Amino acid sequence: MRATLALFAALLLPVVAGAQGIGNPVFSHYDFVVQGSVEYASLDRDLDSGRQNPETSELTTTLFKGVVGVHPRLDLHLLLGQANLDLCSGDAQEVCGENGQISASDFAYGGGARWTFWQGQHVEAAIGGQGLRFSVSDETENTRRTVDWASYQLFAGASFPTVPYATPYLGVVYDIVDAKLSGPNAVDLEVDSPTSAFAGVDIPWGNYLSLSLEATLGDNTGWAVGVNARY
Repeated sequence: MRATLALFAALLLPVVAGAQGIGNPVFSHYDFVVQGSVEYASLDRDLDSGRQNPETSELTTTLFKGVVGVHPRLDLHLLLGQANLDLCSGDAQEVCGENGQISASDFAYGGGARWTFWQGQHVEAAIGGQGLRFSVSDETENTRRTVDWASYQLFAGASFPTVPYATPYLGVVYDIVDAKLSGPNAVDLEVDSPTSAFAGVDIPWGNYLSLSLEATLGDNTGWAVGVNARY
């Protein structure tokens, strides 16, 4: 059984490819603990295409996150759900069409891993990465535009597990966006300011459930809320 779970978890890592929240950067699992969560998140980014005026994006996701602990300090996770992308540009007529905006949603998938490298009495620290991939299309006046989106988040953070009644956490995240807008006036997009901070809290709810609240701060701003269940 353990060998099967280990193989399943190892297969998730190459899928890594986000408006998903970072979540608690530290997951001090015992071996092969399984956790599931449902998360709703939104993240606003300024994107650089080399044009005079930058594009802006709002990425909203509803995701199921499945987590498998393969070591007391390491877990891997898989993301499945829906992504909705609103993409708009200062060069509205040239890039996005008459209304200056692409708005569309579709299936999204991704994954990631996190490694706890320090476990102190009151503070735990970890590094990790996660990401998301999807493709959306928008059609107006017989013009079809498609955005192929892949975003990656590399993060480092700390958790404070001895705080009563809740577990606060914080950290920094480096955001990479590789997006291609195809159709008329096709263009490649990348994030304009890749570094942000995040902070959140996990609130226990009974023996197996917890509520997560998180904010992303800096040039890229967002929030996430989720319900987690551990088995």
